[in-house]
Amino acid sequence: AAAAAAAESEAAAAGSAQREEQQKKEDAPQQGPLLFDLLPPNPEAWRLAMLAQQQARRQTKQERARKEEERNALPMKSLPKIFVGFSLERVYYMLDTTWQFQARTDGQTPPEERLWLTLCCNAAGTHKLKPFVIGSLLACLVMDKLPHSDDLSLHFNERAWLSGALFEKFLQQLHMEAHEIHGDAPICLVITHTRCHKVPPGCVPFESHGLSGFSYRNIHVIVMPAKTLKVFKPLNDEITSTVKGTLDATREKLVKHPVMVPLCKVTMAQCLPWLAYAWDTLRPSSVRQAWKKCKIKTPPGWDKFKAKRQKGPRPQRIPAPVVKMQLDAGVQGFW
Repeated sequence: AAAAAAAESEAAAAGSAQREEQQKKEDAPQQGPLLFDLLPPNPEAWRLAMLAQQQARRQTKQERARKEEERNALPMKSLPKIFVGFSLERVYYMLDTTWQFQARTDGQTPPEERLWLTLCCNAAGTHKLKPFVIGSLLACLVMDKLPHSDDLSLHFNERAWLSGALFEKFLQQLHMEAHEIHGDAPICLVITHTRCHKVPPGCVPFESHGLSGFSYRNIHVIVMPAKTLKVFKPLNDEITSTVKGTLDATREKLVKHPVMVPLCKVTMAQCLPWLAYAWDTLRPSSVRQAWKKCKIKTPPGWDKFKAKRQKGPRPQRIPAPVVKMQLDAGVQGFW
């Protein structure tokens, strides 16, 4: 009994000492973990595991870069095979862009007004479609008289952008204008992948050499994959710099005129006649040079192309917009 009592007292003393030590640890100020607490029990296995994880991440990045390179190289490999059945004059490229026609002056911020421009021409530069212009429906309601021009195709909707119905109208316009030049011969249209380029009803989808598209009457539309816009970057830069540069220069000439300074506003009716002139300033030779800069391996017959000289009188170029006449008409209407 004495021995049992002694053992019980020793166990109680040890338990109380352990509780006191735990209480001291809890009452002590919190300190960060020491270095030897962070080290794994097996440093060599930990090092090998970290090296394997880094190698897996490196392989994932390399695989992602390889897929991106293959996606960008797909048009370079597929387009020359598709273009074999078409001549240089029967391959068209379509470009969508916007232009801000409201002049911004110091101290004033007019409401943003824009025009959606859909521009299309063939690779030879000999046939340029009428500019497909889309304006805001609100701006159309403000104008007293809807402007009409035979040199451009004007449309309106609420958001001033290319919807699916207007895209079908653009294809109809391309079919009509191309039929006058090429007859029933098929043509190829290259467009970029955007959500506004919806397939019209009744079209036949197809896939050729890894690229998808659809057929609309005698038009074979090739839809470029996403993130491949930089393939045609030289062509886009050439078209946008020429057209928008001419439009901006004409707008600045109108805004800086002393009669126009107090108005500080350019209307849609004033800038619409400029579009046909700006599109007419794009030279066919510039289009062909831009196609070469795209570094797409073209079929053999394309390099030997020479523009045919048209018999008879030369077609009259669209005259430059007369700013003085627009100023007089605008000021009289304003006052």
